[in-house]
Amino acid sequence: MCPNAWYTGKRRVHSRWLRILCVLSVLIAVFPLNTKAVRLQDLYKFNTTNGDKLTDSTDDGGSGPINITVSFPFFTKKHDKLYVNNNGVISFLKELKVYKPSDFPLTDETPIIAPFWADVDVTKGGKVWYREETQPKYLAQATSEVKKYFPNERNFKATWIFIATWDHVCFYGAAGDGENKKNTFQAVLITNGRISFVIFNYEKIEWTTGSNSGGDTTTGLGGNPAQVWKAGFNAGDKQTFYEIHGARNEAVINLTLTSNVGIPGKWFFKVDSAQTQERCSNSGAGSVQLWPQQGNMLGGYFVNITNPCFNIGDKLTGRIDDTNQTFPCEVLDESKARCVFPTIFRTGRLNFSLEINESGWNYTGIYTIVNLAHTPGQVTRLEPKKWIATQNGRTTVTVEWDKTVWEGSGIPSNSVYIQLLSYKETKTGPEFVEVARNKETFTNSGKSNLRLPKMEADEVLAVIKISCASCNLTDSLLPAIWSDVFFVRWEGTSQSEELCNAWLGMESQNPNVTLSEPCPCTLGQAVGDTGRYQPYPLCDSTSTAVFNCLYKPGAATCLIPNYLGSRANSEVCCYDEDGELLDARGSAGGGTLTRYHYRSQGDQGDNIVPFFTYLESDILPSLHCCQYSTNHALCKEFLHYRLPATCQGYQPPAAAQAAGDPHLVTLDGKNFTFNAVGEFILVEDKNKSVVVQVRAEQARDINGTLQKATIFSAIAMQVMNTSDRLEISHDEEKLVKVLVNGEEIEETDLDSTSQLNGLTVYKNNTGNATSQLTVVMDSAGMSVLVEATPDLLNIMIMVGSPTLKGQLEGLLGNYNGDPKDDFLSRNGTSVSSEANMKDIHYGFGMSWAVPEKDSLFTREEGLSSVASNSSFVPDFIDSINLTVSNETIEICGDNRQCTYDLDITKKVSIAQSTKKFATFFEERKKGTQPVVRCPFVDEITNGNRTVSGYKPGSKVTFVCHEGFQFVPVDANPVLKCQADGTWSDVFPRCAKQSVSPSSSADPKTLIGIGLGGFVLSLIIIIGIVLVSRACRKRCCTRKKRHTSGEYECVEIPDLFTPSSSDIPSPVFENPSFLESLQKLSSDAGRFKIPRPDYVDPNIYSEYF
Repeated sequence: MCPNAWYTGKRRVHSRWLRILCVLSVLIAVFPLNTKAVRLQDLYKFNTTNGDKLTDSTDDGGSGPINITVSFPFFTKKHDKLYVNNNGVISFLKELKVYKPSDFPLTDETPIIAPFWADVDVTKGGKVWYREETQPKYLAQATSEVKKYFPNERNFKATWIFIATWDHVCFYGAAGDGENKKNTFQAVLITNGRISFVIFNYEKIEWTTGSNSGGDTTTGLGGNPAQVWKAGFNAGDKQTFYEIHGARNEAVINLTLTSNVGIPGKWFFKVDSAQTQERCSNSGAGSVQLWPQQGNMLGGYFVNITNPCFNIGDKLTGRIDDTNQTFPCEVLDESKARCVFPTIFRTGRLNFSLEINESGWNYTGIYTIVNLAHTPGQVTRLEPKKWIATQNGRTTVTVEWDKTVWEGSGIPSNSVYIQLLSYKETKTGPEFVEVARNKETFTNSGKSNLRLPKMEADEVLAVIKISCASCNLTDSLLPAIWSDVFFVRWEGTSQSEELCNAWLGMESQNPNVTLSEPCPCTLGQAVGDTGRYQPYPLCDSTSTAVFNCLYKPGAATCLIPNYLGSRANSEVCCYDEDGELLDARGSAGGGTLTRYHYRSQGDQGDNIVPFFTYLESDILPSLHCCQYSTNHALCKEFLHYRLPATCQGYQPPAAAQAAGDPHLVTLDGKNFTFNAVGEFILVEDKNKSVVVQVRAEQARDINGTLQKATIFSAIAMQVMNTSDRLEISHDEEKLVKVLVNGEEIEETDLDSTSQLNGLTVYKNNTGNATSQLTVVMDSAGMSVLVEATPDLLNIMIMVGSPTLKGQLEGLLGNYNGDPKDDFLSRNGTSVSSEANMKDIHYGFGMSWAVPEKDSLFTREEGLSSVASNSSFVPDFIDSINLTVSNETIEICGDNRQCTYDLDITKKVSIAQSTKKFATFFEERKKGTQPVVRCPFVDEITNGNRTVSGYKPGSKVTFVCHEGFQFVPVDANPVLKCQADGTWSDVFPRCAKQSVSPSSSADPKTLIGIGLGGFVLSLIIIIGIVLVSRACRKRCCTRKKRHTSGEYECVEIPDLFTPSSSDIPSPVFENPSFLESLQKLSSDAGRFKIPRPDYVDPNIYSEYF
């Protein structure tokens, strides 16, 4: 089909360009048209009222060189100058005055855009207008058109357009009626500085050929017709071009009747790179664009598909290749289709294939499935603590959802199905099984009450699914929304204890769970140690979810180690309101070691399912053994298999920064400033497996003038053979540009947490005019925080893994704990730590320039690389006299780096960001400083203990129960937490008191014992008499006298005799206990309960 759409003459074209031109040449079928041409009022506004300029009113005249304010990308090259020619051409590099159209490709290297290349004569009539445009209303118009006709570019935002209009122009040699033949057409160039488009609008085409080309002077027809180039394409490489079909004959006059976007007279093209393409492709194979580009594991959402051309009625089938799941899709229009994605029990970048009319899986793309822990449910379970299953299935619960969730889909959504599903792992793999559903559809009101049915013992994980019942999609899955996946809790404790015992039996057969990294002792350390730890999505202080920390009561927030692989054990570190680590032995909110990470997943066919395996293996047993059970022995046994997370042995991370102009602090804490141009190793290990590179460019002052200072404009990183290659660069329009393996992804497509291969990207909420991303190199134990300001990039490195100490080098120094040898050059020579900035610059910094072959940065086609410029000489911060004004002091205070940046660039914004980031860096370092904490003190058998804390100076006090004594007898009952993180003495034990026989006794002792025994006997006798009298007196008040005159004694009832192992509620709130008190006091007056002198809340908290 392609050869019929375009031709290349006799010249041979490289196969790569052949494929490109094939894509370029494919046209959308000409649509049945009800009107002719783009209306004059629908053209982009032009004439002097709108600020246009006119070309010279001469035959074959033009505009002369026009220096445009942005570089316009055109066929892999960027141009900052163009020419508008009266003969219907826009050219780059040089002016084109040829009035006779030449065969394409041109024999010279002139790139041109030719909406209508013909012999125009404005002296016979008409004008040629042109202007650059950056007014918001015109940029918005261009942006809207790009998004409409190129749905893949949904994030595009035009920043510059150029409008050239040939207004009622006549042809050369026109005579008689020919002078009334006029053409009106327009070319609009659109760009955001990176990608670009061209629109051709044809309002009126009445002639094709001037008389010098053999045209009739009265009609303007015949002869050698106009060359009309699709998208104006002559690439300027003598071989690549593009031509609208029919442009070489009189059919060109029908341009007002044809289109490639369905609008008569409008043609729209993307022209920035070698991959230039139209709205859609009829090539029969290729790539597809999927958007949104990522979704959650549960599915039920729409995913749009673009790139191929479709016909209404086409049968479309989508497939996730990694799981071999197929599902139907539907055509929306000739350039867009959509699918409702199914539930997918895998995460990460998955391969997608599309089949059209059973012709094979010829179209492919990539879709990212996000871990369910990072995707909050769209259905909210209100009061989740009350979701308790009963035997009669009478528990009423409530759910809420956004009833407008499907409004943008173009389908009715007035009724819904509501289902309760249970997660199960079967022989065929994981799946959701329906437990219950509503008998009739509900009105889509956004809220509904439900009854929890009786749940079976194997229905331990559940989810609420709400499907759009009225969404009658052709052969498609119903769109749906979901709640969070939640644990089933049964009434009482018996079911939980059965589940716990079953788990303990299975777990005893498994390998032990071990972990080499302890938790940070404080929240400040944990938050700063981004190279090793990340927020725990089930208990995160920044979360607003109703179920946040539901399974960690008492915790303010938790963190979890970064993902190290599906087979690696993990842990959860939880902290209280004061930022202190909680211990699971003393708090239900404490963390433990875990067999899996919530991101763990195995290979295809493996039974490790992301998130779900973690829930079943690590969270579920902790709930049923500890929180949902009253048998404390079960909880202790659980903690035998899932050891409590502690912080003994924790080592804080090392921090480094590169900020401002740029000012660096090495990993060992050495400060210096390095102003150079080029690409440099910021940090890499000696094996070159962990690599971070930066690009430095000259800084500009407030007037845009280049200065003798530099800024970091881009950063690239990769864990070789393990991770994706990630680039983050400064962007004037969007602040930040992100590339993964050389392909740009929009920052708006990044979730708050985005998982790449070997990298995790967190989008931080700064709340100001900066964009901040934290990139974790998962397997390396290192993180890179990148802050994009309107002027530059600020960078902070956190190295947590102790194995990297002694292994890292680069601009951030020789990391070994000694700042004196930080300035170690690539060739092994060392520059003194006390050297001046010039010596450090040339002897150390420049040695870390990146060789071209080792660069991680993507090279834009047609543009040269950014090589290190050894000839650039900066102003060294220690050799210039800085101007310090009152304004400088007000802005910078005593921050010398801020003062230098303000003095050099005159930009307050740069100076302020330098100071702010330096403060942020110092706070991060302060928060991660080492602290001392003593080990957890567990309960003591046959006694109790009171702990004031675990910081140095804190005390623990031990007391034995009555009848027990310390072992050894002279044990210190009060221990103190010492500065070295140990307790001041060994913990005592409490053992039953015993009397040791003695071979001989002291007479005085025997006499004392005898007297003591006599006194004790006397007291006992008196006590018996008094109790007997009290008993008779009480009996007397309650019983009638017998005729015999004798009193009848009655036994005083026990206050309360609960089962020792099952106390339904605190004693003084228990109704049975209170009723007993009332019976005792009804006749004898008020009953007084003696107040104990001391009660250890850790021991008796369940009673009092």
